[in-house]
Amino acid sequence: MKPRHLFLIISILFHCPAMLTAQEGQGKNSVVQFGITAHKARILIHNKDLQVVDNSYPNGIEAEVAWQGMGQESWNKCHCFPKLGFSLRFWDYDAPDILGYGLGGLFFIEPEYNSFGRISFGVRAGFGLTYMSNPFDAENNTDNQAYSTALNFDLVLAAKAGIRLSKQSRLNASASFNHNSNGGVKSPNRGLNYPSLSIGYSRYVRPVQFVRFGKKDWDVSDRKMRFDLGPFFSWKQVAGDVHRYSGGVELKYSRQFGRINALTFGAEYLHDTFEVYLLEQEGKTGNPNKMSLAIGHEFLLGKLLFSQQLGVYAYKPNDVGADLYQRYGLTYVIGKKIAAGVNLKVHGHVAQLVDYRIVYTLFGN
Repeated sequence: MKPRHLFLIISILFHCPAMLTAQEGQGKNSVVQFGITAHKARILIHNKDLQVVDNSYPNGIEAEVAWQGMGQESWNKCHCFPKLGFSLRFWDYDAPDILGYGLGGLFFIEPEYNSFGRISFGVRAGFGLTYMSNPFDAENNTDNQAYSTALNFDLVLAAKAGIRLSKQSRLNASASFNHNSNGGVKSPNRGLNYPSLSIGYSRYVRPVQFVRFGKKDWDVSDRKMRFDLGPFFSWKQVAGDVHRYSGGVELKYSRQFGRINALTFGAEYLHDTFEVYLLEQEGKTGNPNKMSLAIGHEFLLGKLLFSQQLGVYAYKPNDVGADLYQRYGLTYVIGKKIAAGVNLKVHGHVAQLVDYRIVYTLFGN
């Protein structure tokens, strides 16, 4: 993956934390929190090619900074106090000769409930990039079938609980699911999946007291809806010095059903030159045209949209790969009608492609 292809991703990841303070009156109703967390994980063997790293138990250390809303405006979004943050993570994958080590940055969102109580609860969703030190090499590291590029995507989903020690400090525990892959830009790319248990300590920059605001029913008259048209392209190094570009377009309908939640329905056309290339290597002829339908969810976080979709191919002329897929995306709203984003498309446990898109809102509010 080349640097020019990462510009949009990195821009989104590093600018997201500032959005919360901007929306909360330049930080008057938000507070900065620093934390450190230790992880213990277990690599899941989801493919026979990964058996060589069975019984590997990665260790991780994570340092983070988060901006947490604590005012009425934040509370009204979800009857909680949401966080946006960025963390730096280091992983020892417990197989140094094969998997090596990982160092990466992660952007996360975390709605936190009962922040005013002694015990709080939250759910964290994160998306980032990780440098991994020992990718597949045809001469020196053929056992690593999990990843073949040094730079890889990082997805995290975690359930968290915190115990308030004082008005400034907290002890945290979490259970997480972690995934790394290169988005299918180069093979082999089986990906790493490793659930982890974690314990950590966090501290606010000042003593804070969260207020239990009254619950107010969400006003349905404020419901947002959009019809978006999103052309996209994707790039892969399919073999050696052979590169292929694919593209497509998605038409998506989004309808808000809660303060920060929206339901989406999408229809997509994909011109898949990657799959055709693989078929040609087997002496077969492939049809690059695919069509699919997807249902999904969006977190509505001001100018930032964090989306998840489950899709099924309605037209898939080549009998290759799975019929179902998942997609995870970050989109930044540039203007009233224009947005830009990056998406990771996954077939089961294996990432198929990363796409970069410009989204135009045909109509909506």
